[in-house]
Amino acid sequence: WVAIEILDMECGPYGFYRNAGPHWGYWRAVAPVRDGLVHFPPDFVVPVRPMIGVIQLESVASHPIDNGGNMDFNSIQPGSTVHIRAQKAGAYLSIGDTHARMGDGELTAAGVEIDAKVTLKVDRSPGFPNASPVVETTGYVESKEEWLTGGVGPTWGEAVKKAWIEMVALLIDRYDTTYEYANMIVGTIGDARPGFATEYIGSYCTCQIAITKQLRRTGTPYKA
Repeated sequence: WVAIEILDMECGPYGFYRNAGPHWGYWRAVAPVRDGLVHFPPDFVVPVRPMIGVIQLESVASHPIDNGGNMDFNSIQPGSTVHIRAQKAGAYLSIGDTHARMGDGELTAAGVEIDAKVTLKVDRSPGFPNASPVVETTGYVESKEEWLTGGVGPTWGEAVKKAWIEMVALLIDRYDTTYEYANMIVGTIGDARPGFATEYIGSYCTCQIAITKQLRRTGTPYKA
């Protein structure tokens, strides 16, 4: 397993975005980025929230998401560590598809697409009992500390199911618990977050299940 910590992202001065969805159009526009703000016409601004759409190690098979890839998860941003199981000696890390900002789901199949200078720290990961990458974050939106597992499928439901299975496996390992208890926790407090949710454009969806790191075991069952 390889741990890829995202230390910093410096976005370029101009990005672009496009018009799609229910009011589909051919309009693409340039989005200037100045002083930490993304500018939209006529006078809208929003803070930059850089993220990486594609992060992967080289694969020996064509199984989607096992080695990372075009996951489009907003959790993959500065302050996060992405854990990916290496499939080849040397791992062969690559990244791309950087955004100054992107909504969950990447609804038009694009965020604010932009060039970026990315600073990474790459190290050996302790490993996880998972088939797909695990994201460990301390900087997602409001500095939440979470574990996140991912899934991909032809529909949103299939992607959720796979991410759910991966999170159950992680909780069993990290919290030394049973399948039944882990599944109950995921189903009750897990957050399902879309990565790429527009299967009408790309024929697939990606999803993450997030569990807060505030979850802990007391060692003593609750008694009323």
